[in-house]
Amino acid sequence: MSGYSNVVTAITLSGPPTPINFVQVNAATPQTPQVSVPVAYKGAQTAGNLNVVAVGWSDTTHTVASVKDTGGNNYVLAVGPTVNAGNPMSQSIYYAKNIVGAAAGANTVTVTFSGAGGVCGRTHIGVQRDRFEQSAGWGGGSGGEQHGGRQRAGSDNNANDLLLAAGMTYTAFTGAGAGYSSRIITNPDADIAEDGVVSTTGTYHGTAPTSPAAGWVMQLAAFKGLGATPTPTAPTNLGRFSCR
Repeated sequence: MSGYSNVVTAITLSGPPTPINFVQVNAATPQTPQVSVPVAYKGAQTAGNLNVVAVGWSDTTHTVASVKDTGGNNYVLAVGPTVNAGNPMSQSIYYAKNIVGAAAGANTVTVTFSGAGGVCGRTHIGVQRDRFEQSAGWGGGSGGEQHGGRQRAGSDNNANDLLLAAGMTYTAFTGAGAGYSSRIITNPDADIAEDGVVSTTGTYHGTAPTSPAAGWVMQLAAFKGLGATPTPTAPTNLGRFSCR
């Protein structure tokens, strides 16, 4: 291990009517092994919004046992766990739609890992948006392509979908990929959460540059707005693992 511990990030996102609004992002980056990692939403939460939680940890043997919050919202696995066996790390993305309202600081999401001995994790990021339903299609990979320190993970998406990408690396992400807004680059781990909205049907990728190039995992989840009929599809374009 390289001294990393559990990292948890919680994000809130918002949707139709347009424009889709980002609400808040919170994260935890403990530097010692932990079994459970809590992250509080510091801002107020509006009923009906969407929470997305990206969880990364620094091994490929432990798993996420549960993702829960004090509001009793139901968290569902969107993609993962995606693993990088050559540079041991794992990541998963969870979401809770149609959340209950909560005052600022009143809702805390807790990620619990398997194994009584704790797990050497990396990042837990929570993002909040408003009013999105479940993903129309999702995919992720510990590879795909790496060109000049750039990572990609594929997902088939529809017009006006919300895309949320999360990545972890043993070096540092330096910013958001093209078409994405950076919501957080964690400190000291330099993992990223970014999002964007697509305007046309097609296949999109989560991408973000690292410096220097190193082992990494990148995942992408897509979410449809309220009123749309979700049609989940199998992950595509997962590619193959590559690192330097």
